Amino acid sequence: MQTEGYVSLWASTETDAANVQAVFKVEYTEDGEWIPPPFAEAFAFRRFNLATREANVLTIPTASVRDAVSGFSSGAVIADRFAAAFGESLPSKVASIALLYDFQFSGSPTSAVINGSTWICVGCVSYRQENRA
Repeated sequence: MQTEGYVSLWASTETDAANVQAVFKVEYTEDGEWIPPPFAEAFAFRRFNLATREANVLTIPTASVRDAVSGFSSGAVIADRFAAAFGESLPSKVASIALLYDFQFSGSPTSAVINGSTWICVGCVSYRQENRA
């Protein structure tokens, strides 16, 4: 569900960048109706904003949450908050990461095979930095 200020972290075994992008590809009918991308269908999203999504294949597969989100927007804040909430390690070594900003997933399923690769929802945290006076 869309929730301002939260990010959901998704991890995958997918090693091909084109396949990662394909699971998020949105299409429309001739009448302009949204056809959910494979990722949205697999996790039963009614909608999510693709403009607030980052997804990429990692240079080196990792089980470290810090290494996995390094280089993504707000990566340091996200890494600290995921490590505090879920631990330093991901459930397994992953090859791809997707971050959905302003999206707090709390649904089911939490894992799915999409185009032959497993995707899992690692969890959700706030990504906004606190203002300190």
